[in-house]
Amino acid sequence: MNELRFAFRQLLKNPGFTVVAVFTLALGIGASTSMFSVLNSLLLHEPPYPDTDALLRVFRTGPTYRFSQSSPANFIDYRIQAKSFSHLAAYQWKGANLAEPGQRAEQLDGLSVSGEFFAALGVQPALGRFITEEDDQAGKEPVVVLSEPVWRQRFAADPSLIGRQIRLDGQPVTVIGIMPRGFDDRLVWGRVSLWRPLAFDNATRQSRGDNFLNLVGRLRPGVSPATALAEMTTITAGLAASFPDTNAGSGVNLVPFLRSTQDETSRSLALFAMALAVCVLLIACANIANLLFARNVLRQRENAIRAALGSSRLRLARGALTETLLLSLAGGGIGLLLATGINRVLRTQLRFDGQEGLSLAIDWRVAAFALAAAVIASVVSGLLPAWLASGADVIDALKQNARGSTSGAHVRIREGMVVVGVALSLMLLAGAGYFFRGLDRFLARDHGWRTASLLTATIALPEARYGDDAAKRRFYDRLTERLATLPGVNPTSATRR
Repeated sequence: MNELRFAFRQLLKNPGFTVVAVFTLALGIGASTSMFSVLNSLLLHEPPYPDTDALLRVFRTGPTYRFSQSSPANFIDYRIQAKSFSHLAAYQWKGANLAEPGQRAEQLDGLSVSGEFFAALGVQPALGRFITEEDDQAGKEPVVVLSEPVWRQRFAADPSLIGRQIRLDGQPVTVIGIMPRGFDDRLVWGRVSLWRPLAFDNATRQSRGDNFLNLVGRLRPGVSPATALAEMTTITAGLAASFPDTNAGSGVNLVPFLRSTQDETSRSLALFAMALAVCVLLIACANIANLLFARNVLRQRENAIRAALGSSRLRLARGALTETLLLSLAGGGIGLLLATGINRVLRTQLRFDGQEGLSLAIDWRVAAFALAAAVIASVVSGLLPAWLASGADVIDALKQNARGSTSGAHVRIREGMVVVGVALSLMLLAGAGYFFRGLDRFLARDHGWRTASLLTATIALPEARYGDDAAKRRFYDRLTERLATLPGVNPTSATRR
């Protein structure tokens, strides 16, 4: 405690040095902490499901692909034969048009899921119940589970909505449940507003060539992913032998659920941005080390007097390092505030489907990183100056005037720190220039067609009214004719999807 009080008084006696040092460290720690927030959201992201280590994504593989979807018939066989999974579920993205009386129609993104989907994830509804195997049958009364944002925004969070009917794609559908807040994870599912049963008919259940289902499974307690992979490989080999026309050459790939949400591009970009931020922190440490060298020159006589009075070299070094630690902790606190501000700006830029996609919250991991960065910065920037300052020759230092002098070793080290700082700055500038140049070339690339006046839109046609291709073609023909009557619309630019 005495050393802390002494170090604090020494910093207060030199407010100019203290302010410059603290804000230099704050910039380095703030930038690196903000980038770690991005890394934390992308790579260390934890979905709100229990025991995510037991969750696996099941992908179909082939000679030229490793992450493909599965067919309904193969999924049903997997679910019957695979004993490694306590639950194996399927889902596909499928939107719907919500049109309530007196309100504007809205197209909602949704998932069609099998009966074990919510059991596999291990979540509980906020209200009502989830879709079950009984709901996931052809001919059953249509039901829907709504997301918490849709329930709150479109239905004013009315708890009596459970059991009532709403109109989806022009048909009455019963609301049976409300999802918990935070389930519609942007990195996992994207923006999902509703969940409905797959409810395959007999013809679809027997289809093996139409691969459109995404599979997720939860391992039984005590079963390892390797055991599950071996079992699934045996099952797929049996299906390939039994149905060579559709399954020949197909295999299976099991990927941990958390890792399946991370693509190589986002992982590489996050790590690259983190490396640039670390360069900023190292530059700050080099600058602080130089400031400490200059300050220690002025304190040579003071240190010599303390050494003559009996202070050991270790104690002198420890006192100097304590001052640096106080500077770093103050810089870390301000840097954490700076990172919060940077994250607010980044949240408005990193968007998915027009909405903020990353929370970039200052959670315990980010706070721990900021604290670790502060401690490491204090050691990196302060250890060498503190040790050299504590080892000055007492007799020579006492003979010098009050301002002291600089030894050849100190000069060489300070010059080396300048070289390190310049080298890191050049690396940072080169890396940032390379990154933004690549981003600019990506955004300005030539697509091969004119995009200046191009507008795209997605339409979810209800199966009840447009169940076959002929009905869909007639709808798009009428849509093209109506678009052609609008001013400024080229009729040849309307494209069916």
